[in-house]
Amino acid sequence: MTEVRQVDARTLVIVAHDGQPYRLGLQSDCPGTDAAADARLFGAEGWICNGAPAYVQTDGRRCAVASVEPLEAKTHALLMQQADRDAMATLDPVKVIGPQRGAGFRGSPSYCFAPRYLRSWSSDPDGLLVEVSRRHPGGHRWYRVELTGSCPMLQRSPTLVFRSGMDLGMICGNPGDVVVGDARPESFAQSLPAGGCGVAAVYPVDTRK
Repeated sequence: MTEVRQVDARTLVIVAHDGQPYRLGLQSDCPGTDAAADARLFGAEGWICNGAPAYVQTDGRRCAVASVEPLEAKTHALLMQQADRDAMATLDPVKVIGPQRGAGFRGSPSYCFAPRYLRSWSSDPDGLLVEVSRRHPGGHRWYRVELTGSCPMLQRSPTLVFRSGMDLGMICGNPGDVVVGDARPESFAQSLPAGGCGVAAVYPVDTRK
């Protein structure tokens, strides 16, 4: 495994060495698995399969695996995002100033990309397809960026600027994440939604489609 994230007390999301993500359903509540330093998966001959005995061992506990399901990239991204959001501590209301806004959010290359590594992009009916540098963390080359609404005007923009609503320096589909096109010429600026086009979801894709 290369990554483990707990979505809820009975659901784990793992990524195998070949990059394929899986959802593991557990037979009973097993909280804190992804936070444990010694969490391990055990199965017959090293395989975790539906219908075969398998379990997660962590902090001296054994939690039986009830189901194994391969995930598509988009489903995996949404589950990882949910896990990160649910893991954030809830605090009393505080006044947050400046760059501290992003504190506490983890983010992951499974559902985020860093605009500073952007190399190219294209627009289609499904949103945007962006290419990032090979130096981008996570090893993914292409990301699908789904938008909250129709933004065909981006096809005519010579440049794009992605802005993180949480000051993360990453675009993850979090509240406030937007993409803004070049405001020239004036006719193009008038066609842009106020504040840019909202980002609904981000997930890696294997090949350009």
